[in-house]
Amino acid sequence: MNLRRYNESDRSFFYELFVATHQRIFAQMPLAPAQLEPLMKQQFESQWQRLMNGFSEEDYCVIEIDGEAVGQWFTGERDGQVEIVYAALMPAWQGQGLVAQLTRDLAKKTLAEGRRLRAFVECSNPARYIWYHLGFEVIEENGAHERIEYFDPERKYDDFRIRKVQLDDGPFLFELFCQMRADIFGAMEISPDQLESLQKQQFSLWNSGNARSYPQAKSFLVIRNGRRVGAWSYSDGEDGIYILNAGLVPEVRGVGISAKLHRALFRYADGEGKVVSSHVGIGNPAKEILEHLGLRVVGEAGAYHELMRLPSTEN
Repeated sequence: MNLRRYNESDRSFFYELFVATHQRIFAQMPLAPAQLEPLMKQQFESQWQRLMNGFSEEDYCVIEIDGEAVGQWFTGERDGQVEIVYAALMPAWQGQGLVAQLTRDLAKKTLAEGRRLRAFVECSNPARYIWYHLGFEVIEENGAHERIEYFDPERKYDDFRIRKVQLDDGPFLFELFCQMRADIFGAMEISPDQLESLQKQQFSLWNSGNARSYPQAKSFLVIRNGRRVGAWSYSDGEDGIYILNAGLVPEVRGVGISAKLHRALFRYADGEGKVVSSHVGIGNPAKEILEHLGLRVVGEAGAYHELMRLPSTEN
């Protein structure tokens, strides 16, 4: 595979590629060939103008195999970050990992340079699942398009991965905080405006309290199928490991994600000879889950159970 910088003589190939990759859409239109062709050309020109605006053309390339043009690979830079502007292959060359390899190479390069790699993808485009598999996740969506970003996974599991929390994860973390306390907030007989104000206040207090008590805490997002589904944070100190947060959105609870995270942490703790501890609210059914995983109630602190797990000496 070779990348060659595009030139004006490639326009006819790009049009052919555009028609081939949008055939399923055009085929559904009840138009005569004489009507369809002008529409396809109009749509192609519209797309071409969008691609040409906003980015330098230096990284707009033709994908070649043995000298034959088989696709296009357009990337660009904006505000110090790299964007995959457009990637497409002729149908005969799809499914062979060509775009995946280009994406991995670009991701490796941008990560080494300390920059972000992003892209836009249509919500109706099934190719977005390929992006998810490669390590991209949704950071914004408007109903028609998803803005996705590549994250180098800290760890990979069978059906999910985790990566470090970033500043723009705040809205998700707030939503998760509220979901995990839905029974408490739902029992309050206050107006929606008052409830939202209270939730934001409690979220802020919870965060600031953790930051003061555990300034070296490690905080991660749980990612599944390209989407944020949970949070996982703990503090690893000389006197032991304390689990601050292990929360998942309702639709992925009970599928083993929390168990895998805890067991991986326990294996690390055993290797270091460290105690693992945490707190869970009295009456919270998560207590039974944590006990099943190996934590034991050792006391109470206000409205919380204190839980602890001693390091295992088993090999």
